[in-house]
Amino acid sequence: MQIGDLAKKAKTSIRTLRYYEELGILFPTERSAGGFRRYDKDDFNKVLAIQRLKSLGLTLSEIKYLFTIRKKSSVGGEAAKKIYDFLEKRYLDVDEQIERLQQVKTDIEVSKELIKKCFDCRRKTNRCLKTCNIKSQDGDIPKLYRAVL
Repeated sequence: MQIGDLAKKAKTSIRTLRYYEELGILFPTERSAGGFRRYDKDDFNKVLAIQRLKSLGLTLSEIKYLFTIRKKSSVGGEAAKKIYDFLEKRYLDVDEQIERLQQVKTDIEVSKELIKKCFDCRRKTNRCLKTCNIKSQDGDIPKLYRAVL
């Protein structure tokens, strides 16, 4: 299939496929006598894999690295170790992201509860934090709450 067919089938753009080629992630299986890029089912599956990996948060640089590990490794065990190490690092990165997001969620929850206490407030808005004694249970004012009031 030609590049336009592949783009349509993979629900992406021709420009994206050319960009993947520029980055060295995707290569046409062959070129026609007229120079047209030709792709096969394996190429289509590779594009789907790229899309899936991107949706999991991997960068194109990381995806390229994963795709080249087997080519750069002399034996399967070496490739497996490199892939494992990469996945382990990504796993730890995701754990850190989850912790940060959990803290953001907690800050939002606490801020919402504090803001609910302000529903009936009649003070001037420029004096809220200076004259109000509303604080969270631990006695702190969340940054989010402080920033918006």
